[in-house]
Amino acid sequence: MYFNKLGTTIYNNITIPDILKRIVVHEDLSASELVNQYTIVENETPESVSFNYYGKVDYYWTIMLINNIKSRFFDWPLNSLDLGKHITVKYGNKTAIYFTEDQFQSKQPMCKSKYIIIEQKKYNVHECDRNLNKIVVDKINAADINANYPITVSLIVDDETNGVSMNTQKIDYENELAVHHFEGNESSPRQFIQEYITGNIKTNAILNYDYEVQLNENKRQIVLIKPDYISLFVNEFTKIANE
Repeated sequence: MYFNKLGTTIYNNITIPDILKRIVVHEDLSASELVNQYTIVENETPESVSFNYYGKVDYYWTIMLINNIKSRFFDWPLNSLDLGKHITVKYGNKTAIYFTEDQFQSKQPMCKSKYIIIEQKKYNVHECDRNLNKIVVDKINAADINANYPITVSLIVDDETNGVSMNTQKIDYENELAVHHFEGNESSPRQFIQEYITGNIKTNAILNYDYEVQLNENKRQIVLIKPDYISLFVNEFTKIANE
């Protein structure tokens, strides 16, 4: 429906929809009297919202357009099953390794490390988080390391001759349950981090799982053009698209 309204262009002597054309809705529309607020419920799709609200699925593209939804997977709320899978894929197969403030802020190659070595096993580095003094690596099985802290970690930048050994006081094996960030006393977040590393206390901590759930919930709030104005909107869009 959307691409059919963008006019046509010639490509290799064939007439096709002009998919490179872009039309942006003015940001004031979402706060105008032409729209209603709407909350997406579990398992709703743009098509089902269009059918339930307008009586036909044809207007699904207007919902995505006025809410700047570019991806049905990343910009539209996931149902509970798909959200669980997304969280598992994003966090479940990785491990977070924490260091002290002094270690992380020293001239050691934390954020330059390509992989680490623990107990003679190699793990690739996926992420470096300076706010939480941690690096994220391949999933480490608890049985593969000595459970007694401190645990020696060799951080490797280029090859096995260019690295440094450091001690860690905390490893999170299930990273979806690790801390994403701290909320509360924003003036001294390091206090929370140090507390978490040394005492396994999660004061003011927002876990990765909770963070992803809240992100998903925030996507449920959208606006819909009122039914009385939807035909006018489509006609105006078509007119502009064909100019």
